[in-house]
Amino acid sequence: MKSKGAFTERKILYIKSDIYIIIDAFKTKFFHTYQQYFHFAPTGKVNICGNKAEFDDGTVKTVMHFLTPNAKVIKDKSIYSSNYNAVCDNDCVKSSFSAVGDNCAITVIYGNNREAFEPFDVSLVKAKAARSEKILSCKKAMGIVIKTQEKDYTVNLAFNELKEPFECNGKIGSGFITVFCGDKMIFNKW
Repeated sequence: MKSKGAFTERKILYIKSDIYIIIDAFKTKFFHTYQQYFHFAPTGKVNICGNKAEFDDGTVKTVMHFLTPNAKVIKDKSIYSSNYNAVCDNDCVKSSFSAVGDNCAITVIYGNNREAFEPFDVSLVKAKAARSEKILSCKKAMGIVIKTQEKDYTVNLAFNELKEPFECNGKIGSGFITVFCGDKMIFNKW
């Protein structure tokens, strides 16, 4: 029997200060169920609200936004070991979705010490070709908008090389990843 495997590529994008975007791209021609697990220190608590997970241990607070359409996010059981061969129970966050063909999972993570923590507004936006203004399939390109208390970021993501620049949230990017802070381009990766 021939394998119906999937090729996985992970990109981690860091935006100062303390914003991480994890992009897991899956390349396949077949139906697959994808699962991501995120583990935390055993000293804190994990809460799930829709497609958002929060970790708080009294000192640090972290929020994770799971932007993948149709992703199911749950708190699941896990283990950790603080000493050799010592196994203890712990919570983790599990995100899963099923799809046919190429797809991706996008997770935005931010955090800070608990006293300085401020919530961000995070959303997924459609991409369109800059010249033709044709809406692009989410399998080709997407945009992420992150609004902090002080700055707005737009991240243009292309999952395959596109023949023309593309626009998300009014910002025109090219290549695979373009990051804007306000109207200023701060990063571009071909």
